Amino acid sequence: ALPILAPYSGRVVLIKGAIWSSCGRVVLVKGELEWNSHVQQAERGADGSVDAYDVPALIAAGGGGMIDFLKVDIEGGELELFGKNTEAWLPAVKNVAIEFHGDECEKTFFRALDEYDYDGFPYRSVTICQNVRPRTVLST
Repeated sequence: ALPILAPYSGRVVLIKGAIWSSCGRVVLVKGELEWNSHVQQAERGADGSVDAYDVPALIAAGGGGMIDFLKVDIEGGELELFGKNTEAWLPAVKNVAIEFHGDECEKTFFRALDEYDYDGFPYRSVTICQNVRPRTVLST
């Protein structure tokens, strides 16, 4: 474990890998400029690839329960993460801070949150959604 995590040893599980929509391998593909790098699925053994975990696997590795704070800055991987299977894990997320990498990433994220209420606001280059909760339908 990292020394900086020592005070939290009973509450932290260190996982070396990446978050993705499914378990497997991913790689960061560097663009000509820093801002146009992106993440993509990779074959096992591909140079620079790392293990990837979907959110349900990460929740299980942490002992189950809720995600109090999900920080997302995954170089375009928002399309993959929030474009598939969010119904399996988004109800377990309380707060999200996300940096978008393009308009499609932003649209995909907010489409995933269509059925949720939250207190949201932009903060510099990050969008913050607090108190994420399933949308309640008022009966008439």
